[in-house]
Amino acid sequence: MAAAPLAHADERYTPYALSGTCSGLDEMKYVVTDSNAITSVTDYGNVPDGRISFKSTAKGCVVVTISSDVWVKDAFNSVGVEAVLDDLTVCPPPDNNFASSNSDPDADYPETGDRAMTMLCSGVTPGRHFIQLKMKSAVAGETVELGKRTLTVMYK
Repeated sequence: MAAAPLAHADERYTPYALSGTCSGLDEMKYVVTDSNAITSVTDYGNVPDGRISFKSTAKGCVVVTISSDVWVKDAFNSVGVEAVLDDLTVCPPPDNNFASSNSDPDADYPETGDRAMTMLCSGVTPGRHFIQLKMKSAVAGETVELGKRTLTVMYK
């Protein structure tokens, strides 16, 4: 007997699932950095050393992976990350809660650790493109940080 699907905590959220095949991803570019990216604003902003330009030769998928040290200083805050193609298209999943803290508000850094996420843009046309990694704090005025990180982009 199959289990019933789990409900999302936010009833306003409409879940989705994407599936498909990405073949011929024979090129990869990457950025590895140890520079900290820090923000305390709730609008997505560009992550330093978070841009990769590439030239695809055929229509297809672009697969983006981010792995990073993460610090969420204040309790009940989170860091959101997105990978954006050509400053126009957010590669799903959007508005990713990369790390959050529900810990003791008196701790120096209640949430730290390594995190990773893969995002995918499909139907990307041949030509020159770029991926820009973006981040935000869920709570205005409260600091979140990405530390040492690796950003990779695979494409045709």
